[in-house]
Amino acid sequence: MFIILYLVDGIKILSHHSFPSGHSATAFAFCFCIAFFVKKRIIQFFLFILAFLIGFSRVYLSQHFFVDVLFGSLIGITVGYVYSIYDKKLQYKWLDISIVSLIKNNV
Repeated sequence: MFIILYLVDGIKILSHHSFPSGHSATAFAFCFCIAFFVKKRIIQFFLFILAFLIGFSRVYLSQHFFVDVLFGSLIGITVGYVYSIYDKKLQYKWLDISIVSLIKNNV
């Protein structure tokens, strides 16, 4: 059984260090962190599509296998979810103070 890879011209094929996909993990972590704080569903949807397209591009360019991207995206989603839980526990008291009073108190 032969596997035929469709290669893109000008793209160097790497043969090692492909698991998990760091691009996918970063994209999903970033997009899911933002999606947890955005209230509009349409923006959340487009953030997911953006992360998905970044993962798809890694497979399309033959830089990763599907499993690499799958585990990278799972790592990114987990990191984004854990951060959202952690962020809810934080209290940002300095956000309720004006910048002028912050500068006066710290100088």
